[in-house]
Amino acid sequence: MNLVAVGLSHHTAPVEIREQLAMGPTLVPDLLQRMRSDSVGAEGVLLSTCNRVELYAVASRGQSAQDVAEWLVRTRGNRARSLAGHVFAYQQQDALRHVFRVAASLDSMIVGEPQIVGQLRDAYKVATTAQVAGPVMRRVMDRALHVAKRVRTETDISREAVSVGRAGVELARQVLGSLGGRSALLIGAGGHGKLVATSLLG
Repeated sequence: MNLVAVGLSHHTAPVEIREQLAMGPTLVPDLLQRMRSDSVGAEGVLLSTCNRVELYAVASRGQSAQDVAEWLVRTRGNRARSLAGHVFAYQQQDALRHVFRVAASLDSMIVGEPQIVGQLRDAYKVATTAQVAGPVMRRVMDRALHVAKRVRTETDISREAVSVGRAGVELARQVLGSLGGRSALLIGAGGHGKLVATSLLG
């Protein structure tokens, strides 16, 4: 078994670069099937969020983590050149350690944020439905989600509800003082926008 974790995140690339590799959930099954048909990986899970695009895979025989990373970049066509210097490639224990850190939100922009567990669970579900999450990825994902649960229950990491949205609202309060009676403009209607709105009202 050759476990790899490749991709980019807020640690390695600014948002305008991450956006070039990002893909919606409807594109992920085709990419995972292509990974298999191109003989790059036998199993895989692709996690695509606003802060990271990462492929966790069992690389095919003869494929290194770097080979898988280069393949992932090539799938973006003419955007590939701008992505190349921002992609990481981990193999074996380093890959497993990375998946665990991501699941436990230790690798998140806001350490302890709870959204990543649901995002990872959803990514795994997409891979399972596409029939590219085999027995190795099943063990990796089950173990990663177990580690995330232990970190949440056995440490103080989730003592306070945290998110990028809440951190932004807290920063606004520090800079502006009370937000009562002030107007705010939220751009975007996704989950993070809802979290910001909830934090503003709370």
